[in-house]
Amino acid sequence: MERCRQHAQATRGNRYAKIASQGVVVIIGGFVFCEVCVKGARMLNIGFEREGEKLVVTLDGRLDTFTAPDLSNKLETALDGVTDLTFECAKLEYVSSAGLRVLLVSQKTMMRQGQMRLVHVSEEVMDILEVTGFVSILTIE
Repeated sequence: MERCRQHAQATRGNRYAKIASQGVVVIIGGFVFCEVCVKGARMLNIGFEREGEKLVVTLDGRLDTFTAPDLSNKLETALDGVTDLTFECAKLEYVSSAGLRVLLVSQKTMMRQGQMRLVHVSEEVMDILEVTGFVSILTIE
């Protein structure tokens, strides 16, 4: 988010900070970003490929605070009747705590229905999964 620097201001400890000239703001990692800059952020492309009871979900981009709700909503209906869920993560660049929550909820659902795995996880995403302890919860191939 290179262009956000002009609108960002440090706000550590102040969750309700506002930028008077921009109005609506979002706080990310202790910084405030205007709505215009947040909308310009890289999004997550989500692809679904279903074959019988198998579903492959391809993630391309960032699974973060802004994109996790969209993935969560799409998975709610997509997981009906699925016994084998695969997340294709070759192009997944980043996962935030909100994204980890979506993966955890999916894992819990699939524990009742079948199995879930993440494949082709990048080194950057694997680092996040290791630091958070998710490598012991999720099946990663």
